[in-house]
Amino acid sequence: MHDQLVGYLLNALEEDELRRVEQLLAVDKQVRMQLVLLRHALLPLENDAQDEGLPRGLAARTCEYIRNSRKA
Repeated sequence: MHDQLVGYLLNALEEDELRRVEQLLAVDKQVRMQLVLLRHALLPLENDAQDEGLPRGLAARTCEYIRNSRKA
């Protein structure tokens, strides 16, 4: 169940798995408590997941690098 709860938190479950987890969460208090603990444990990862965007000019520099490497 631990893996399914992590998948649930990461939105990584197939439809049938998602339904089973949601049904279990609706009736099992212990599973809900596990979910709360896992959610809390994963909080530090949310800061790492924030998209800071790509550096300005990355595409142009990459294309220039490729052009220059073909000349060499």
